[in-house]
Amino acid sequence: MLTFLLRNSCKNVRAVTLTTKLKLTKSLLFRMPKRHQVTYVDPITRGIPDGVQRKVGYWLMGMAGLTFGAIVIGGVTRLTESGLSMVDWHPFKEVPPRTEEQWLEEFEKYKQFPEYEHVVREHGEMTLSRFKFIWHMEWGHRQWGRLIGVAYAIPAALFWYKGYFNKGMKIRVACYGALIGFQGLLGWYMVRSGLKAPPRPAGLDPNEEFVGVPRVSHYRLAAHLSTAAILYSLFLWSGFSHLLKHPNIVRFPQVRNLKILGHSTKALMFTALIFGEIFYLFNCIGSTFMISIVEIVTHQSWFAKKLLIEN
Repeated sequence: MLTFLLRNSCKNVRAVTLTTKLKLTKSLLFRMPKRHQVTYVDPITRGIPDGVQRKVGYWLMGMAGLTFGAIVIGGVTRLTESGLSMVDWHPFKEVPPRTEEQWLEEFEKYKQFPEYEHVVREHGEMTLSRFKFIWHMEWGHRQWGRLIGVAYAIPAALFWYKGYFNKGMKIRVACYGALIGFQGLLGWYMVRSGLKAPPRPAGLDPNEEFVGVPRVSHYRLAAHLSTAAILYSLFLWSGFSHLLKHPNIVRFPQVRNLKILGHSTKALMFTALIFGEIFYLFNCIGSTFMISIVEIVTHQSWFAKKLLIEN
């Protein structure tokens, strides 16, 4: 019985102590000057009801997921060397051949470009079944891009009509749409660079046989990838702005330092992504550069953790 009473007494003391601490913290925060109490509200969500914000936020997060999928599919298309299998581009009427004659006709068009000669030289032959595989890979990549356009345009028009966007968000929606269209045009502009015969190196003897490897422009490829990464980041950022609610926080120097670390880390990772594409095509020191970037990011993450724990 005595043990039971002692345990209850200890619990009551702990509860009173915890309540006192909470009241003290609340009173200190209440007495703090208003300029130190900050609730961040993204301008694109001001004046928009919470329910509407959730709808727009889920849509934007879905767009971020589709964009991430496009990046992955683009990487697979590149690894399977399928990017130059479709030698023409039609914005709205690209459908797979249905008959064997149509496939042979498409295959003959492919044979007219340097990519076919390179594949035959490297692998001995290019069969029709192999061509069908790489053609479908590139076609799927393009169709995914069109899916992104439709999934963006229809909800954006509907939400705009219903008044779900304020002035700031309308500007972003227009910019995002323009960026999606630019990304599609940039993709074909990139593919066109790989359909040309590789240029002869300067100083090579004119009588010497030159066997080049057809490749897309590394600058256009880096631009294509960076545009997709920017789109993904923008969709994710705007989606979080609509879905996450920020409570009152106390403004202190460590928060500013952490934001600087976060933005600098993102900039370094973006730089690594772009230079990784360029260095891969040049067969240069891409691996060393990537390792260096990862080391810097690792140290920054450790510093951020140490900063938050010790301060």
